[in-house]
Amino acid sequence: MTAFETWKERLRSTGATLIACHPTFFRNACSIYTPIQAHEAAKLHAGFYDHFDPVIADRLSWGASLGQGEIQQWRAKHREFIAQCNALFAEFDFLLMPATPVARLNVGVDHSSSRMRILAYTTPASLAGWPAVVLPFSPCGVQLLARHSHDEQLLNFVTSIQVEV
Repeated sequence: MTAFETWKERLRSTGATLIACHPTFFRNACSIYTPIQAHEAAKLHAGFYDHFDPVIADRLSWGASLGQGEIQQWRAKHREFIAQCNALFAEFDFLLMPATPVARLNVGVDHSSSRMRILAYTTPASLAGWPAVVLPFSPCGVQLLARHSHDEQLLNFVTSIQVEV
């Protein structure tokens, strides 16, 4: 939260106007992402599931079990999610969101619970196809997001506020 508040103040000091935005539909991102990703990964790794950690192998098997009709329904939800995301940019030039809920991940530790917490922050932008820049703050940062295909606008803005990318 310190990183988020610090970056909000820094952006205000550059003349940016910040408006609070709480898109509740972001909560649906992981439920849309998970079956599509598992299904696509299952196709990619078909025949090699036993080469993975059992948790990953189970996810791949589950992804392979999803029928085309079910995947088409998830893809329709994905398209609806993208439309809702794109509508945000009718009002905003950029979105500022936390990047991670954890400062570090330790080696050799089960990160199952951390993974879901991280994905809650990163999946909405990934599903929408938004470019992102993580604005640094020790020990973590926040992500500044732009509309799809506006990478240059995002990088120009970040450069203008003197952040190395």
